Amino acid sequence: MKKRNKEECKQLGQQNIFDTPIIQAERDLYAQNASEIGLTSETTASDVRAKQERYRASRRDSSWYRDYTLCNLWTAAFFMPLISDLLPTTETLDRLMSEAPSQAVKEIADTVNKLAEEKFFFHWCLEFPEVFQDGGFSCILGNPPWERIKLQEKEFFAARDAEIANAQNKAVRERLIKQLPLNNPELLKEFELAKYDATAQGRFVRGSSRFTLTAVGDINTYSIFSETARRLIAPTGKAGIIVPTGIATDDTCKKFFGDLVQTQTLSALIDFENSAPLFAGVHRSYKFSLLSISNQPTPETKFSFFLTHPRQLEDKQRVFTLTPQDIALINPNTLTSPVFRTRADAELTRKIYQRIPVLENERTGVNPWGISFMRMFDMSNDSSLFRSEDQLLGSGFHSEEGKYNRGNQLYVPMYEGRMVHHYDHLYASYSSRQGDYIKNDRNLSSKVKTQYWTPQKDVDNRMESRSWSQRWFFGIRRVTCNTNERTVIGSVIPNTAVTYGLYLIFSEQSPTK
Repeated sequence: MKKRNKEECKQLGQQNIFDTPIIQAERDLYAQNASEIGLTSETTASDVRAKQERYRASRRDSSWYRDYTLCNLWTAAFFMPLISDLLPTTETLDRLMSEAPSQAVKEIADTVNKLAEEKFFFHWCLEFPEVFQDGGFSCILGNPPWERIKLQEKEFFAARDAEIANAQNKAVRERLIKQLPLNNPELLKEFELAKYDATAQGRFVRGSSRFTLTAVGDINTYSIFSETARRLIAPTGKAGIIVPTGIATDDTCKKFFGDLVQTQTLSALIDFENSAPLFAGVHRSYKFSLLSISNQPTPETKFSFFLTHPRQLEDKQRVFTLTPQDIALINPNTLTSPVFRTRADAELTRKIYQRIPVLENERTGVNPWGISFMRMFDMSNDSSLFRSEDQLLGSGFHSEEGKYNRGNQLYVPMYEGRMVHHYDHLYASYSSRQGDYIKNDRNLSSKVKTQYWTPQKDVDNRMESRSWSQRWFFGIRRVTCNTNERTVIGSVIPNTAVTYGLYLIFSEQSPTK
């Protein structure tokens, strides 16, 4: 289908059949009609009924409906299963524009319009044609959804199959899913449909060129809604939306936030923690922000963090400004927002960074500290390598100082981020009785117990490219509570297997004992 579509594009050339003077005149007419409908009186019941009928008639307008079908044809290409005989291609668009489209083209048009209703396609330029005649909205206010697009298997099966939902790890869950054709074919069908729908949404977000800055990693809807709001405002417009603070601090949002900073279109970022709570249905440790965007350059951006109530904005020590140059100085690699509790913290940090370089400047290649980072094992992608204690003992292994050995095969403990705290490698141990990590009872003979063990040879393979002979690593937690005062939690840990929950840091300089 891609090959066929490419050939059709060659044959049709670069002609713009969708923006001729006649078609543009038709669009001007239905945009004017939409504007008039918006201004129509609705003070009485008969006014409302008349306005409703005029609105419905506007959706039957041949030029509007043609554009609606064209938009649906293009969008449907991301969502239609390839097993269909009625797939839209460039030639379909071309033929639909002809005066007498064939029956086959009409069938495809009907199919994609039906799909558009099922999937709730929404074309801003057609829903608000009068707005986009003027370049976009003058103001957008919103609280977009905060959901991951990728299907979460554990969440999907939570109310459908407890055994699959509570599987020990991803590898076990996948094995149980593979047994569904025999055990529960109807559930398998439901799962496959949900998975395809999530995949299609991801395909649209990544491939449509609509979200060039936020279609990164595991996509969350709040980030693509933020980029959409920015695109929809007019040259003199502004947008204000409520989103998780990750829009300014997370790695997946760094291109979007960095672009806001570089173009000086970020007006304000006001961060709240939900401890009060301000939102009753949201966890009290959650952080969210009021993100204000303008299409007019703003030399300085207003920031405030860790607020628990809007009235705290009246405290001048809680509100400060940063220039794009300040942000580039403190976070040159990501251009994400530094987080400060007070104006004094911001000013002190600015002065420190003016005197002391960052660990590594990826943009300039300057690495004055000789630092490098490593992620050794992923909990999902490498789960087939992990073994629990029951699995090892059941396979004839015997315990040996926290390791499991049988002949030439040695399994070593798997350290996870939640096992360490600040300069504390004995912070938590796995309890098989409780099925989770719990805080250690501290004494001089304290030891930790891990949930999983990994072959020593796989650890050696991951470390093969590094000249590291020490009996220890230094790691920092990849994830910690975003309300913690410490922005880095790290510790020396044993030289063993380490999950992605801990970033390992290495230095080119020889460590002292």
